Amino acid sequence: MRNASLLSLLLAAVPAVAQDAIGVTFAGAVLRLDTTTGAVTVLANGTPGKNCLTFTNDNRLWTVVRPNPTSAVWHLAVIDPFTGAESLPFGTQNVGDLRAMCIGRFAGGLFAIRDASPTDQLVHIDTDTGVLTVVGATNHSAIQGLEDPFGGAKAWDVNAGMLQCNLDTAQTNDPFLTVIDPTGLQYMARHPITNERYVGRGSLFRLNTSNGQTTLVVNFTGNPDVRGLEFTTSRDERFGAHCSGANGAMFIALTHPFLAGQSMTVTSHNHTAGTVGLQIVGFSERFFSGNPLPLALDPLVGTVGCFLNVSADFSMLGLVDASGLMTVNLLTSPAIAFLQFYVQHMAIEAVPGGLAFTQGMRVRSAL
Repeated sequence: MRNASLLSLLLAAVPAVAQDAIGVTFAGAVLRLDTTTGAVTVLANGTPGKNCLTFTNDNRLWTVVRPNPTSAVWHLAVIDPFTGAESLPFGTQNVGDLRAMCIGRFAGGLFAIRDASPTDQLVHIDTDTGVLTVVGATNHSAIQGLEDPFGGAKAWDVNAGMLQCNLDTAQTNDPFLTVIDPTGLQYMARHPITNERYVGRGSLFRLNTSNGQTTLVVNFTGNPDVRGLEFTTSRDERFGAHCSGANGAMFIALTHPFLAGQSMTVTSHNHTAGTVGLQIVGFSERFFSGNPLPLALDPLVGTVGCFLNVSADFSMLGLVDASGLMTVNLLTSPAIAFLQFYVQHMAIEAVPGGLAFTQGMRVRSAL
């Protein structure tokens, strides 16, 4: 289960500098943003019409562009977070006037809000094929932000403020009708570590989803017309099924901040004390050796409800301490900056098949 070339990529540390956020403007600029100081750096000036921004499960950064400002035609574009360069994976296919995007965390691809009459539409886009499916009409007509954080999807309407959004039905509702919101805000973003939601335009506001109120964090230098923002801090996100050990479910987590060139520390909890296990690391959550993932392990090793969720490109031995924690440290190279890869823990347990597995976890170092 070891691959020397992949392992060498992850080893030998050199310090790396993490970035904070990336944003796009309707005029076409791609910006790097400091959400502490408000400093703004122009990464690239590209095609106008960028009205939204999201990462997807595979860590690609998506937006839309409108090459002809007199034509109501928008194309999906992928942004290079290092250079700001844009590419059109589906050519000149018209997806319509998309005003907001969010990760399809469980469905794959992405969800987006498309301008329509009398109310906005919620659509789903398969980012492998470009196929767009209309989920349905929303209950609002000025939605400019969308996020699918843990705890339920939220949207931001220019007039209504924070909305609850049902990604299965497209229905939206305003749970805080009496809250007076800042005017003209054009994006919503989720912090990948804290799960806090933020909204803004030429500024950044922290959004309290329990009451719909906002608090100003920082004004960006020059008041840029930011229509989409995503944080570029380190990321961990669990996916797939786990199977229980002798003490029940085993939980996996990444220690933040995780910077390329420094140690990646992954800990799983609730193991049987004093046992051994493996940290499985891969570069795909979709295929391993030509087989689709997740791969059912029960027929292969006699477990119950266990799956391989990540490609097993290499593995590392882990030891469980007296408190039931298995912690594995992997020294990384600056070459993995902003590269997403996948981690899963396995441990020897007194259960059928003798093994138990955590969920998979998407891991990304900061940019």
